[in-house]
Amino acid sequence: MGRGFKYRIQTLGLGRRWRGGDIARSPGGGQKVRWLRAALEPLRGRGGLVVLFVDSYNVVFADQVQGRIFGGFVGYAPALWALVERWHYRDDDDDQLFYTQLYLNQELRERLGLGLDHHSGIFQNLNGALDEVRIRFEPGGNRVRNEVSGSWPVVIHGNGPTKVALNSLGNYVPQGWSPGGCGDCESDLRPLGGTPAEALPWVLIGVFVAEPTPFLPQFLRRLRELSYPRERLGLFLHNAVPGHAPLLDSLWPRLRRRFSSAHREGEGLGGGAARELGMSLCRRDPRCELYLSLDSDVALSDRGALRALIEQNRQVLAPLLSRPGHLWSNFWGALSPEGFYARAPDYLEILHGHRRGVWNVPYVSRAYLVGGAALRGPLGEGPVFDHAHLDPDMAFCARAREKGLFLHVTNRRHFGHLLVTNGYNSTGRRHPELWERPRNPWDWDQLYLHPNYSRVLRENLFQEPCPDVFQFPLFSAQFGRELREEAELRGGWAEHHEVLSWAVPLSSLHLDLVLQGALRELLPPIARRLFPGYAPKGRTVLSSVVRYDPAPSGHAPSGPAPSAPARPSATISLSVSLSPAHGGGWLFPRYGCVAPAPPPGWALLHPGRLTHLGQGVPPTGSARYGLVLLMDP
Repeated sequence: MGRGFKYRIQTLGLGRRWRGGDIARSPGGGQKVRWLRAALEPLRGRGGLVVLFVDSYNVVFADQVQGRIFGGFVGYAPALWALVERWHYRDDDDDQLFYTQLYLNQELRERLGLGLDHHSGIFQNLNGALDEVRIRFEPGGNRVRNEVSGSWPVVIHGNGPTKVALNSLGNYVPQGWSPGGCGDCESDLRPLGGTPAEALPWVLIGVFVAEPTPFLPQFLRRLRELSYPRERLGLFLHNAVPGHAPLLDSLWPRLRRRFSSAHREGEGLGGGAARELGMSLCRRDPRCELYLSLDSDVALSDRGALRALIEQNRQVLAPLLSRPGHLWSNFWGALSPEGFYARAPDYLEILHGHRRGVWNVPYVSRAYLVGGAALRGPLGEGPVFDHAHLDPDMAFCARAREKGLFLHVTNRRHFGHLLVTNGYNSTGRRHPELWERPRNPWDWDQLYLHPNYSRVLRENLFQEPCPDVFQFPLFSAQFGRELREEAELRGGWAEHHEVLSWAVPLSSLHLDLVLQGALRELLPPIARRLFPGYAPKGRTVLSSVVRYDPAPSGHAPSGPAPSAPARPSATISLSVSLSPAHGGGWLFPRYGCVAPAPPPGWALLHPGRLTHLGQGVPPTGSARYGLVLLMDP
């Protein structure tokens, strides 16, 4: 990176054995002084040569020094030689103490003109820089600024924990720019477009069902639908939830056929141990070039997500995922001094996509891609997910940071989102996802809305079988089948307001508030189009699953059931077909019109009893099921 600012780079000690101390934990960088002394000796007489000395592994160059001399580790070669020629100590002695004692020598300080960069005009140490350092993002480039001194440092030294996120300075894509307009942001890509299947890297996907998870079949379907060749994919699946075992048993044969190899573990293996096993399977397999870890609460809706992550060519890279409508995501922008979460100043802008790029972060979870070189190198010795005081994900990230392995998150495209699993309850429910719309509305709508629902307004996709009686697609056939089965499971059918009909109130299923909340969002735009001037309030006075039994003689009886309760008054009525139609429908005597029962998932919407007092027409075949809601009394 220094070459981009016209520095002539010489790396000292490259490829040579380190004999100094463990400087990550204690002083002991004396070997660096010895190497610098040897490098400066032939340059000691070049009075016009400016030498800048920096560490090589945790420093970012942000600009040119431009001839400014401030002391520290920049100065003319003869002056620096006069300092380092005094080194006659061991390789594991304290280099920082050595330089400090030189600076405190008043005679030497005055003779050589030594000074400290008090205002961070050149050097910015990030250790402890909790408030003063910010990244300024500008169309012409991105720079670190010291907000206290007003300086723009040119050497950024990541020498310890800090709240500022360096965020891969060369990889920020300004909003509205094409990727080609951001300097180095594409230079690290590994394009896979058109790559033959046999040339793609072999990837092991580790899937972890660590907690009860809604929409698990949809997660597994997305896994099967990833745009990547079967022969280049392996699967490791760990399920820690006994309640999910029957579902996984039923889906496993189809799932494993999607992968060239597949291995499954059950709840007998602990969470951290399972993650260790998944990663070790890749580490030990010579074919395995990449390892993708996925938790079951990840809704990876982008079928090309795996290819997109591989193209960005990082050793650890997570797709940015968050819970819709929440600030909860799978990355942290900064760490607290204790090593836990801290809010980074640019967290929200990255989360919401106002700044797009690849970001260097201290923590990722839920979904991340790890390179084989990292697995067999920095992460190749000792446990990765085991720590006495940290959960497995935090332990993994702490281990990576300790080994100098950068963690990255990318928001260059929308990869998907995270599910909300808090409050998920499958006890006593055959289809618990029916109750999930308040927590996971996007996933609920994807599963339970009719595939043509969006066309109702866009393309006027509705029918009018009787005056002011409209039919349109609303819910999916799966919604009808599952709601029907939940009503049968609950039982307690009571006589409805019409002959040969029986009802289970939604309140007895604890689904009334769920569906009423959904309809308050879904119905008003349609009702305003069909009934100009009417704005539904969304108050429901009756909501039930209704079963219409066929008439014994095949003829529709007339009149209400003798013991049925009175039908409440409502401004508008909505009936949704929950089963295939075998005759029957709704009769509107005032108009002498019968609206046939629509296909499953289609809704019948009409005014209430003021103008459209109607009654159900029994089916001619098997029983017909519907969802009936009377709204706005």
